[in-house]
Amino acid sequence: GGCRILMTHGNRQHVKGGLRQLIGKGVEVGAKVVLYGHTHLATVETAQGMLLVNPGPLKEGAPGSYAIVTLDGATASATIYPI
Repeated sequence: GGCRILMTHGNRQHVKGGLRQLIGKGVEVGAKVVLYGHTHLATVETAQGMLLVNPGPLKEGAPGSYAIVTLDGATASATIYPI
């Protein structure tokens, strides 16, 4: 089997007010990994068996970062790196 990944900007799931809607969408589509942005806050966390990854900002004037997501069989992990 594969690994279903949900990638969204996050504004439609109102992530600035919390991750409840984002997690719900991930569950709805059967995602193992959810990639999102919008908050400009780099984070890696888990919820309901999903890996949630926000790589952080790339906007001018902010310290930039990016994420590397590693898929190994049924396991997903991510690391945030500064630019």
